[in-house]
Amino acid sequence: MIRKYLFCNDSERSLAKHIMQAYPEEGCGLLLGRADRIEKIKPVENMVAGENGSTYFKIDPLTVYKEECAAQKEGMDVIGFYHSHPDKRAVMSKADEEYMIPEMLYIIVSVSLGKVREIRAYHRKTPDEKVTEAEIAKEAI
Repeated sequence: MIRKYLFCNDSERSLAKHIMQAYPEEGCGLLLGRADRIEKIKPVENMVAGENGSTYFKIDPLTVYKEECAAQKEGMDVIGFYHSHPDKRAVMSKADEEYMIPEMLYIIVSVSLGKVREIRAYHRKTPDEKVTEAEIAKEAI
C-alpha cells in the first residue's frame, strides 16, 4: 500500500526555494506537521557543507530536538526530513537507506543548475522493511 502525504500551506514552495538557494551544496531540513500533512518545512544547516556537502548531508541531532520541541508548541511534530541531490536524480542512495529512520517521511529533491527538477518521497515502517516510494500531493486551494 502506498503511503500518501499532503503538502499544505506554502510548504512545497518553501522547500523548493531553500533547495535552490543551497545549490550546489546539499540543502537539508525538517518536515513539520501532523500525521500525513506537511504543514511547514524547517531548513537546517548542513553540517558538512563546504567539505563534501554537495554529495552528503548531516543534521545536528540537537537541532532536531530543539525544532521538535518548538513544533510541538505549535501542535506539530517532526514527521520527516528532506535533502537535495545536486545534479542527480531524486532517488535514495545506499547511505540514505542505511540511515533512514522508520516511520519518518524522507523527501529527496533533484536540483540541477539551481532549479528543482524532481521531488520524490520515501517511507518504511521498520528497519528491516524495504524502502517504498510515497505519494505527495498539493493541498487544493
